[in-house]
Amino acid sequence: MNLLHISPDFNYSCGVSKHVYLLLKELNKNKIYNIFFITNKGDSLERLTKLGIQATIVDFSRGSRSVYKLMKDVLFIYKFCKQNNINVIHTHHRYPELVAYLVSKILPIKTVSTVHSLLANLKPLSFKSKKIIAVSNAVKENLIDNYKIDPDRIVVIYNYIEPFADVNQEQKEAFLLKHHITKEDSILLFVGRINLIKGCDVLIHAFCQLIKSRKTVKIFLVGEFDLPMEFVEIVNNNTSIFCINPTKDIAIYYAVADIIVLPSRIDPFPFVMLESGLSKTPFIGGRTGGIAEFIKDGVDGLLVNPGDSHDLRKKIIFFLDNKSVAKSMANNFYMKVTSLTSMQQTIQFYEEFIQ
Repeated sequence: MNLLHISPDFNYSCGVSKHVYLLLKELNKNKIYNIFFITNKGDSLERLTKLGIQATIVDFSRGSRSVYKLMKDVLFIYKFCKQNNINVIHTHHRYPELVAYLVSKILPIKTVSTVHSLLANLKPLSFKSKKIIAVSNAVKENLIDNYKIDPDRIVVIYNYIEPFADVNQEQKEAFLLKHHITKEDSILLFVGRINLIKGCDVLIHAFCQLIKSRKTVKIFLVGEFDLPMEFVEIVNNNTSIFCINPTKDIAIYYAVADIIVLPSRIDPFPFVMLESGLSKTPFIGGRTGGIAEFIKDGVDGLLVNPGDSHDLRKKIIFFLDNKSVAKSMANNFYMKVTSLTSMQQTIQFYEEFIQ
């Protein structure tokens, strides 16, 4: 069975890329599947190379409106599928999904698309695949409400995560020493694209207010920085804020963190939320999309109103001042994450879909 996956911008700081990598890693263990992968670029392609999967690079430009470009890409994928006897095309973005759909009108190929975002535009050209995987019920409802997709075409499968690499005490101590952090300090952690959609402007404002009275709190922002210049200046002038470029070695940050913070304005179903649960670290997230769907406020995490830095600061202080409660919620969240996310759901879907 020859499977072609297409996903643009294959980067370490991208949740979609992590999803695709973990999926291909699992599928690659089953010898009945021959895996092919197409992308346009990315800083984490070496992950696939280690799996023995060679990426084919194609210029799938996001937001392209050129009919000529579309026809050129359809022709390329058509030839690729014919040459490699592709049986299923699985896409992870709307443009390649449209290309795959058009190719399936020429060749006997099944198409499936995983939808990772909450969207509202380009309705006539979107989500034509035979089957659609939504990464949360919030995404499924969005597809039904905004795109009028038949619910029977949609299956909800939560993102799967794998356990972190072990981090020992010596590694933790070396990390803290390197960043001049003492045992009395508390560490907040954000992982992902450092932008407005993820609420990082709100997070920085809340943090700057917080450290006026909580001098021992530090924050790590790990990911690609994409905020206005005013925030660059704030970060550069604050020694309690650490900005870290996207990295594959993320386990150490979760190992030393006291609280994971993700105050998103919009978020379909973030990996960071699941990783927080897996690492048994207290989680604070925006009351939106897949976060509000998955987190039971006050039981396995805390929710904050998107855009509200005062509410966010209050919730951070609550966890800092109530460590036993925070630990209890983190343990509850660990149980939820480990019981509800499983790659087996995706593998079972593939087996049924291909039949």
